[in-house]
Formats: sequence, structure tokens, C-alpha cells
Amino acid sequence: QRMQSKKRSENESLVPASIIISLTKRCNLKCQGCYHRTKDSSADEMDSKDLIRICSEFERMGTSIFVLAGGEPMIRWDVIKEMLVLHPHSLFVMFTNGTLIDDEALVEMKQLDNLLLVISQEGNESATDLRRGAGIGVCVKSMSSKLRKNGIMFGYSITVHRGNVRVVTSN
Repeated sequence: QRMQSKKRSENESLVPASIIISLTKRCNLKCQGCYHRTKDSSADEMDSKDLIRICSEFERMGTSIFVLAGGEPMIRWDVIKEMLVLHPHSLFVMFTNGTLIDDEALVEMKQLDNLLLVISQEGNESATDLRRGAGIGVCVKSMSSKLRKNGIMFGYSITVHRGNVRVVTSN
């Protein structure tokens, strides 16, 4: 991070420390209130080679944190793996619903120390199911256990709203 900060300060133009890349509009869920539901999910996605090139260019200028968003980024796990391997000194923070992480992806993630997963949930199983769909709360809980068991770094993203504020702010 210090090396990248030095690169940014030496650059004549303003270079961000982090950028957000929306990898896809596609998603396997239909969450209540999701802004991607209002958009055309069949729109063209950026080519994998262009994504790799953009990461390389930003990294050369000093960007060191890439936030991966979607839709559901795991739909493009192959290109994400390539980005992680080609840019081992950058941190990739991926927001995911966690439902598409299979055993093979877990093994691959365990080998990559520049990935931080952020699992979307609503505070507890029933609140998550209400917004994201039946059974998703159990899936998130199960995935959290698998990630913890495999030593994979992760956190949570919670959308706070009137329906879950008591759960989110409780012990």
C-alpha cells in the first residue's frame, strides 16, 4: 500500500487509491429493492481482456484496491481469478451474495491472499430470506461457516431498512 501511495503522489494526474468495477449486471437472485432489477441484465459486459488491462493500467499508476461489484460477481469467477493472480500486490474486495461459491471456488480462494469477500445479508436468516428469497439466509450462514473453516477472509454487507433495523442493531 505504501508503494502504491508513493506512485499515486508521483503521478501528475489524480489517481484513486481504489476503484469500483461492476463486472456484470447478471445475478442469480431477485432481491427486493435491488437497483440492478431495474436495468437490462442482458447488456454487454466488458471483455475479460479489457478488465485485465484496466486493472494493470490503474495498478501501474498507483491504484491498489479494486472493489468488485455486480449484479453477482461470482458469475464471472474465471476473470476474477485471473485478475487476482495477475495482480498479487493489489487487494480485491468482492461484494457477493455467496450462493455461487462452490467447493472448487473455496479451494481456489484459499490460495489467494489478495481477496476479501463481503457477503450480503440482512442481519439474520429470516430478514435475509425476506429480502433475498427463501433459503438464502441459511445459505449465507452455511457459506460463512465454510469460509471461516477454510481461513478465507470475509465480512458482511447489510442493507439497513425499517424491516431489519431492530435485528441489525440488537446484540
